[in-house]
Amino acid sequence: MAVHIYEHNNRSYLDSFLKLKRIVNKFELKASVNLKGINNQTTTLFSIQLDGCKYLRGGYKGKILNLFLSTIQKYSSSKVLCPLKADWNYTLSNWNFDENEIPAFLPDSDITGLLEFLIRQRKIISLILYARMSHN
Repeated sequence: MAVHIYEHNNRSYLDSFLKLKRIVNKFELKASVNLKGINNQTTTLFSIQLDGCKYLRGGYKGKILNLFLSTIQKYSSSKVLCPLKADWNYTLSNWNFDENEIPAFLPDSDITGLLEFLIRQRKIISLILYARMSHN
């Protein structure tokens, strides 16, 4: 896995690729998002563990979960579905969040997101995302 983050016009973008050695028929995702507001109080927006293949099929309800999935699919070189292929280059190019898609109910805050991929309860990838949201 390789990741490159860059900034252009006051926006951060991410390029990444992942190549798997084996076919992945089943995996779990652990995801959490915490918001730290202007009063320095931290709120957990969600903390969840779910079936990764079901998630990729759009099998879960929730605006934030579906926003993340739609942006992954939008900036991916091909639609990501299970089984995940061996020796396939899964690529994200210019990945970012369109501020018009972020729910208005989320307050100005610093955001910390954690995403973990597990196969047979063994963590294989951990991603930590940091962002700042301002409605100005």
